[in-house]
Amino acid sequence: MTTAKELTQKPIATLSLRQWITGALESTRSVDGGSVTGSSSRMLSPDYLESSLRIALLLSEQICKAEELSKFGLVDKLDALPLADTDWADCVRVHLGGNTDAPVRLHSVCPEKDLYSLEIQPYAPNVISDDSTSATNGDPNDEMHSFLDFFGFGADVETLHDGISPATHTAQGLGYFNIISSEIVAVENDNPFLSTSDSNRSKERVQRIHNLGLVFYELFSGEQWRPCSKAGSPLQIETALLIADEDDGPRERDPFAGINTNSRKRHACQASRQQVVPVQQVSVEYLSFKGIPSSLSYLISNMIDSINGDLSRDEAYTNIFHVASDIRLMIEKPCTYLQDLDLEKLSLTGLELNEALFGREEEYASLELAYKGCMVSGSAEIALISGESGIGKSSLAKRLGRAITVNGGLFLSGKFQKHKSKPFAALASAFDEYCQVLVRKRDSDWASAVISQLQMVLCNDSYHLIEIIPTLSQILVYTDTTSSNENSVNAQNRLNHLMCEFVETICSYSAIVVTLFLDDVQWADMASISVLCQVLKRSRSFAGGFFFIGCCRDDEMQNDHPFWNMIDTVRSFGVTELTVKLDCMDKETLNRMLSELLCLPPRLVRSLSEIVFQKTKGNPLFFTQLLLSLNKDGLLHLSLTRRRWVWNEEKILARRLPDDVALFFTNSIQKLPDDAQLALFTLSCFGGSVECEIIEELEKNLGVQLIGPLKIAKEECLVNKIDKIFHFCHDRIQESAYSTIEVGERHFHHAKYGHALVVTALKSRNDSMLFAAVGQIILGGHSAVSNDEQRVTIAQYTLAAGKRAIVMSDFTSALSFFTSGISFLPHNHWNDNYELSLELFELAARCSLATGDMDGLSVLSDKVINHAKCFEDKLDTSFTVMSAFAYSSKVAKSVEMGLMIVLKLGVDIPKLSHEETVKRIRSTQKVLTISDADLLNYRLMSDSRQLMAMKFLAKLQNAVHQIKPGLQPIIAISMVELTIASGLSPMSPIGFACFGGLVAKLNDIRGGYRFAKLAKALVDKLESNEVSGEVTWLSTEIISFVEPLQTSNELRVQGAAVAMAAGDVHWACWNRMSTAINLLWTGANLSQAKETCSKAISFMEEQGHRTTLYYVRSSQKSILSLIGDTSGSIPDDVLAKGVVENKNPRQLMILFYQKMFLSFILDRDDMKVYAEKFFENRLMTWFLMSNQAFQLFISGLVSFRLYRVTHDPVWAERGARSKSNLQLWATEGSSWNFEHKFFLLQAEEFYCNKRFDEASVTYSKAISSASAHKFINDEALARELAGKFYLETGNLQTSLEHFTVAHEKYQQWGAYAKADLLFTRIQEKFSSALC
Repeated sequence: MTTAKELTQKPIATLSLRQWITGALESTRSVDGGSVTGSSSRMLSPDYLESSLRIALLLSEQICKAEELSKFGLVDKLDALPLADTDWADCVRVHLGGNTDAPVRLHSVCPEKDLYSLEIQPYAPNVISDDSTSATNGDPNDEMHSFLDFFGFGADVETLHDGISPATHTAQGLGYFNIISSEIVAVENDNPFLSTSDSNRSKERVQRIHNLGLVFYELFSGEQWRPCSKAGSPLQIETALLIADEDDGPRERDPFAGINTNSRKRHACQASRQQVVPVQQVSVEYLSFKGIPSSLSYLISNMIDSINGDLSRDEAYTNIFHVASDIRLMIEKPCTYLQDLDLEKLSLTGLELNEALFGREEEYASLELAYKGCMVSGSAEIALISGESGIGKSSLAKRLGRAITVNGGLFLSGKFQKHKSKPFAALASAFDEYCQVLVRKRDSDWASAVISQLQMVLCNDSYHLIEIIPTLSQILVYTDTTSSNENSVNAQNRLNHLMCEFVETICSYSAIVVTLFLDDVQWADMASISVLCQVLKRSRSFAGGFFFIGCCRDDEMQNDHPFWNMIDTVRSFGVTELTVKLDCMDKETLNRMLSELLCLPPRLVRSLSEIVFQKTKGNPLFFTQLLLSLNKDGLLHLSLTRRRWVWNEEKILARRLPDDVALFFTNSIQKLPDDAQLALFTLSCFGGSVECEIIEELEKNLGVQLIGPLKIAKEECLVNKIDKIFHFCHDRIQESAYSTIEVGERHFHHAKYGHALVVTALKSRNDSMLFAAVGQIILGGHSAVSNDEQRVTIAQYTLAAGKRAIVMSDFTSALSFFTSGISFLPHNHWNDNYELSLELFELAARCSLATGDMDGLSVLSDKVINHAKCFEDKLDTSFTVMSAFAYSSKVAKSVEMGLMIVLKLGVDIPKLSHEETVKRIRSTQKVLTISDADLLNYRLMSDSRQLMAMKFLAKLQNAVHQIKPGLQPIIAISMVELTIASGLSPMSPIGFACFGGLVAKLNDIRGGYRFAKLAKALVDKLESNEVSGEVTWLSTEIISFVEPLQTSNELRVQGAAVAMAAGDVHWACWNRMSTAINLLWTGANLSQAKETCSKAISFMEEQGHRTTLYYVRSSQKSILSLIGDTSGSIPDDVLAKGVVENKNPRQLMILFYQKMFLSFILDRDDMKVYAEKFFENRLMTWFLMSNQAFQLFISGLVSFRLYRVTHDPVWAERGARSKSNLQLWATEGSSWNFEHKFFLLQAEEFYCNKRFDEASVTYSKAISSASAHKFINDEALARELAGKFYLETGNLQTSLEHFTVAHEKYQQWGAYAKADLLFTRIQEKFSSALC
């Protein structure tokens, strides 16, 4: 398309508007192949209509500007406008470009100033002569190649058009607005249309509206308006214009007679004492017949007829501003304000509501900005939309969702509901929708990749997620791995982990940010909140970002609502939050909304909108429902003759309407037939939505009609049916339907519906129906139960529902089912219904532990302990209580209780001396003559008491580590002995792994290695997935003394993964901790170690595991100090304070060890202080662990250095003990891991003993061994220590060589701060030699 600037350089011609109309119509007809003859032909083309509307808008806006300037005195008089009796159409000029290659086009030249140019092609106009300006070349500085103006416009054009300077008609070119002000003749004050009185000013405005209407009539119809119709014309209403003279009386006059259309002079008014009195109105039908849209026809008619003064107040135009506004709406939103309504369709459907956004532009913009910010940063963000019911929260979120979807993003949505007992229903709805897409597109590369990744990350545990997201079963291979005795805490953690893996996979395969929208979070269940919290905490690491939108009724959420607690938690993890508060719409917004809904200009609907606003107070839901009601009752209806919506204000005002939306819905429901009201109430009892199969089952079992009546409600827009599910159109409708039955009667209906469903649900194993049925029975309450037999039956139903909830890892819902079942039990239930009572209480106690309800656990466990008939019946609950003590940091009580229980089970854990303990370990090792192959195929333990004893011993093994480490060996030995005596149990691998640690600690490295490998094999053999993470960590600690340290991290990574898959957060954290710490000592690049530490810390913070968190933070401090990046580490005092608060002596020992290491490696003066504190706080253990090797190595080097400084033999003895241990591990265990460490300690010892020749040789051995075994960190350290040795013994050249290589190795390791420090020391020591 030719640009505006190019067109300005071509010849320009000027036409009168009348000439432009004729030429443009001829052009469009010739293009369409039509005829120009016959003024009645329907000839408006889209191009002509669009261009004409632009012309009409520019004309009306110019008059508006002139009136505005006149009001403020910027224009003395309105003599710039044509006179009342002037043919206005002849006073309008159209300036055209010379291009003849394109059809009629409208180009935006300066959109921000609403300036447009009109290019008419292929019609080549004749140049107007005489008073008109000739065609000339355009001004090269003028970007507008054609424009409209009023000739003789006397106002300051620069003021009128925001600084655009006017140009004159000259031979050189045309300006923006060609004003020849020198030819204007001032109008005298006797002009009645220029009077200063308010009355006459109003008449002036009306006259201008009328005259401009005549111009529009000709502009859009192609004909001049005449006072009388021609014979045979389709004009049905003749029009005459009478001009009355005060002296001579009325006489007919042609308003166009005697007007010189080419004149540039303004004439003084010749009718100063005349009055225009029209007698008939313009025919809208004739304009519509000409192809003019009805809205535009009415606009023209009302403008011309406005001089009558007999139109209604709202429809009459009183100023040009309203005309301009209406035309602008037709241009900007033609589908709404210009195009004719589909009368045939609307006569059948009635008023149709759209989903346009009104009055929420600012809120929507903030949401959109937050989403885009999430896209840019790739991080996680939360947006909370709050407000009262019906305020438009969901609509706002869904509006963003549509925009996200259109742009290729992923928008998943779910909704929490009242009375919904199905676990994770909202999350399941959102994620199941995504899985359905995977099913449909499973053959595509994208879907195949997603499915493969899900299969890999979910592994064998996908079954637990399939229980919640059923469609996953269609794309994943799975097996049922549910265990009835599974640790409830681990099960909850496992589900959280699986959900995080699922969402992370979705994010990683989505090109744009994944958005999760959950509605009505004020009704969110605790289990869903727990999952959501974990997903949001982990979402910081999701690829591509994660955007969560939640909507809530803030008036129904107290400050202590669990959702707010969740927000506080994730906020502390760096997840940003946006809160959007919605209020009711104001009057102007509601008027604009009504205007677009009825396709009428805002001025025409204002009276109706004021009535509606008074009733609804601007609540969007109330507003839309009220309009639908008015339409249904005929108070707002479609007029076929006027082709628009009309209403009866008097009847609407007279109608008694409720002032509350809930009452409004209640009234609407009560107008329905009785069976429809009952069907809606039945539906409302189940929440906001119900599966059709449940309604059908109720209909069958209760013998009542429900589906048919619900269709009636659907016709009334109260419910919808989508994908075999009935939904209320809004929560308020559900609440209103529920309120139609008296409160005292509702419980009977709930109970009736529940009992009608529950038997079928149990037989068909339909979980959704089971949860719904039992939920209804519980809502029915005790008043709906008539005898003890029914109470027992209901308790059995709740037990079944609770067990299914446990399978889904929803322990919150399960606890609710169990406690409800307990409440229904008869008075003497412990005697009459013992087994049922025991199971309900035991499972309720287990769920209380999972949900953190320790008070509830205490009450439930006391009941079991007091009423159980035998010791064995107390064991499950006792184990739950013991676990609760351990989780709540009451470790001493946990150990005390555990020791008491195992003693009653026949396992004695005596307190032995060190010598006795060693003897017991060695004797047990001797009797273990069974081969590994035979142990792997050993019989299984079947005695329930012994199985429970193994569970208690395994739990004790963890607990005594903190407060009674001396008991660890005996507990491990007891587990091994019990296994050999009675068979393998799921806990046996823990016993063998711990026993392996004991054997290795007694210097039998290979013996311990054997039991460690056996423990790992037993996990696979017994499928002891629940203890897999623990066994992996324990066994890897021993394996690292035999196999290369660099490979041990692979085992720990696997251990963390299998632990999380089982929900074992504790051992997942221990495996990740060891992985991070191990990197520091194995020579991995420190940047990798830094990243691994950072991820481990984030994970531990997310899981709230403070013990391992502080171990990793201590190592992180050392890593960052070596790199020279201290920005990511916490200050020493803060770290120390946290360790002290944890009251963990091992953490304190590790803290001093890390400080000692940094002082040693960075040559600080406080090395001796921290070395003494380390040895003072060092704790001895019965198990051999990898960190002991690192500690002995560094503490040995420190000891030898301090001995050379202090000559205190204590330090020499400490160094020698470290050397001996490393020598043993190098010979009996792994020379790869320990040989170079032993050599370096031996070299330092030789140095201390002044055996310099032997020291020199041994330093070389240490360097070679470290290099060969890929320990670049230890190679750098050995080089540095050798350099110091040669420096102090006077061999400067060799010393410099070692220092130089050490500097290079430190840099390769990533220890830049250490390398820089060493370089400085080299310069200081060898400055003279270097010179």
